Amino acid sequence: ILNMIAIVASILLFYLTAIYIRTEEELRILVRILVITMAACMFVALYELFFPGRVLVPHWILNARARTFDEQGYRIGGPFYDFELFGEMMALAFFLCFFFMRRAKTPNARFFAMGLCITSIFCLLSTVTRGATLAFAGGVVYMTFLIRRRLKFRDLVSGAMAILVLWFGLEFVVANFTRSASVMDRLLGTEFVGFIPDTRGAWPKIWAQVMEHPFIGHGPYYDLGKSETLTGQGLYATLWPHNLYLYLAHTVGFIGAAAYLFVALRLLFISFRDKAISLQEDSYPKSLMVVLHVMLLVFLVDQTKIEYLRNSTYQFFPWLLMGLIVATHRIIKEQEAAPRKAPAIRTD
Repeated sequence: ILNMIAIVASILLFYLTAIYIRTEEELRILVRILVITMAACMFVALYELFFPGRVLVPHWILNARARTFDEQGYRIGGPFYDFELFGEMMALAFFLCFFFMRRAKTPNARFFAMGLCITSIFCLLSTVTRGATLAFAGGVVYMTFLIRRRLKFRDLVSGAMAILVLWFGLEFVVANFTRSASVMDRLLGTEFVGFIPDTRGAWPKIWAQVMEHPFIGHGPYYDLGKSETLTGQGLYATLWPHNLYLYLAHTVGFIGAAAYLFVALRLLFISFRDKAISLQEDSYPKSLMVVLHVMLLVFLVDQTKIEYLRNSTYQFFPWLLMGLIVATHRIIKEQEAAPRKAPAIRTD
């Protein structure tokens, strides 16, 4: 019942965002609010990294010990208590903070946004999460491709060099001067069983269960320990296959999974069609749509190795993102349809 309430609340948040953000000024305000929210999430994560196990707000924020990975160091989860989903959040946060930096009109705002961009990468590396790291890198390359017509070759080369230096510099700091491990070591140490990463070895078993009821699914699944189990954890171990699409297919079947993908891919197409060719066009909504499109694509790619529904806090953000795309799309269409003011005709 609680999970159903959270799902309904997420969809309501989608509609509230899509319906009540109606002007460009409201869009700008919401972007500022999201940037400040992401800054707060980064602060919680940094507190967790440098003061592991210490409570920040009793019974609310960081009231549990930080997660570890192979005794090498901490994998920070921030306010979500989940390092994989927090890593995904930081991958998405970078693009919005970068957009905010490019559109900033004052040096203070630009400096603040630049700091958030750097901090988001630092937090992403501190989660030691391979999937989010690869999705982030692919998103950076893809966004560069989308705005390539506004980039000079000199700027492209200097920007690429700056990102590489920043990335490996932060990776060195995280791996050697914090309690976290090295995500590069994890990436290089990845082993595959066929085409499947070693940490996702249960996917074939889950797919076999999907095919038992392919159209309507099994419904909410609990391992009651009555037969050979996927999790091996006994009574009431929930099935989380580390793949959103497998989870949807198993739970609500191909019909339910197709409905979700229809919404997500439709918004991906709309955002691609409405986007500008740079982040600094005259049209604020069109420029914003560039990063919203990239953020949605990064999210959909990263969800091949995790499920946002497993977290009762983070699961609202993807629907807010999709609602923001709908609101931005409507504002763009209204601005394009607005009649141009005719020049005044003097009669004297």
